[in-house]
Amino acid sequence: MKEKSLQQLLEEARRQIEVTDDELAEAKRRRQLLANALGRAFPGSAIYFNGSVAHGDANTPLTDVDLGAKLSPEDAQGFGPDGDDALPLMERARDAIREDLADEFPQLTVEVAGDDVPCSCVLATL
Repeated sequence: MKEKSLQQLLEEARRQIEVTDDELAEAKRRRQLLANALGRAFPGSAIYFNGSVAHGDANTPLTDVDLGAKLSPEDAQGFGPDGDDALPLMERARDAIREDLADEFPQLTVEVAGDDVPCSCVLATL
């Protein structure tokens, strides 16, 4: 039996982890739904995409979509180093995601995290 070349092994591994165009399109659709919910919760803010789906190297796009919000001065008023912590903002994001997506995704979970993770965040599982 002939041994496989490194190139053949790499191609086999790539085929095992690559995502389909349909899976990537669905991840982008879901990401946009989340962005729309955040945009509604924070109407003056800028929503941005980052992470593996955004830069095209996602291995599990339906379980790892990243986005954030740069809050407008109005939305951020009263929060920050000299103000309140971000918990009410994260709860507003959580509530908007639930309101907008619960009908389409009956298994939706949205978790507010901050104390035991490197940054404060809202984690949604669609």
